[in-house]
Amino acid sequence: MERVQNITRGVRVSEGQVTVIGAAERVTIVAERALKSGTFGVGALLIGRNGRVFAEAINSVIQNGIRVDPTGHCERQLVDWYFQNRAELKLPHPSELLIVSSLDPCNMCAGSILKGGFSAVAVVEEKRGGVHRDGVPHRMPRELWEIAENRLGLFSIHSHYEEFFSISGVSHKSEYLSFLDALALRCKEAIDESVKNVDLVVRKESEEQIQKKDIKALLREFEKELPLGIELPPSDLNTISGASKQMLTELLRDGRTCLVDGEGVPIIIARSAEDLSPIRNSVLEISRGYVSIRNSVYDNYGVFLPSHTTMSILKHMAPSTPLDGLLQLGSLGNFLGIEFKSKFALFTFLEGSEDQVRQWMSLFPPIYTDYERFSASLFR
Repeated sequence: MERVQNITRGVRVSEGQVTVIGAAERVTIVAERALKSGTFGVGALLIGRNGRVFAEAINSVIQNGIRVDPTGHCERQLVDWYFQNRAELKLPHPSELLIVSSLDPCNMCAGSILKGGFSAVAVVEEKRGGVHRDGVPHRMPRELWEIAENRLGLFSIHSHYEEFFSISGVSHKSEYLSFLDALALRCKEAIDESVKNVDLVVRKESEEQIQKKDIKALLREFEKELPLGIELPPSDLNTISGASKQMLTELLRDGRTCLVDGEGVPIIIARSAEDLSPIRNSVLEISRGYVSIRNSVYDNYGVFLPSHTTMSILKHMAPSTPLDGLLQLGSLGNFLGIEFKSKFALFTFLEGSEDQVRQWMSLFPPIYTDYERFSASLFR
């Protein structure tokens, strides 16, 4: 098990200079490369002023037929890569950078882009999972609509991204839109085809042998090898229902998140790593941390622990700002995919406004709201 997780495995340093249309074409090619690698067919570029390319990324959720990082979306990876490398590579300020994606970002990625201070543009709108609806980025908390309209967009509709290119590469608007339509079709085909392949991975996970032993006892054998930032709950804490609020408050101190199973048994706890990157909150850390642990248990025992999609998360405080709500609640999409009955909502918290959180969630794309499991509740 890697103690220091590779959360940007799909990113590679790149170079060159592109025009507007060149950026759209290049990111389409990256998306098609992602499809061929066996993961979701989505790609992205990190571009500075004058169309200078700094990095490119492919989706890295799936690797060698195994889910390795449920948070491995291109845009999220590029934001974390930037904060890992900005000093060494002397990268420009985020406000001077544009993320070009083949696909409309999900709420987790839109939250990453906005909180990181970047702008973004996508080739194709994603009707079920993207933040745009009819070309407008409003599938998010209403308080963020104005900033999203200024910093997120689509090639075919918006123009905010043009300031990043010294040469547009466009001679006639009609030819440009026609070429964009062709690229959008290729990007859509890349994601549609990859979803069929990824469905096989998800189906395989649901059919795998589930570990019948005591999960907590099994994890204690791995305690010294857990990913950095991941820890086990106290051995005498059997269920969150049987714990006092004081005990849970201590468990969840400093923004920690606890992963609990359907019976309320605490499995692992994650700390945030926002000192390394502003988007590394504990919700993202816990979903990819548990998947890493699950894969390692399989490598050692030949059986899988229950999928993270059958679990819920517990926090002390609900998100207090719309932007934190977008990022944290958007990352709950990593826990969806299996309609699982639990004693707890998917997102449970000790303090905060239940009505506010639910209002934000109600504006999310269908890929979130179509699931009954996409729910939030104050812990009682």
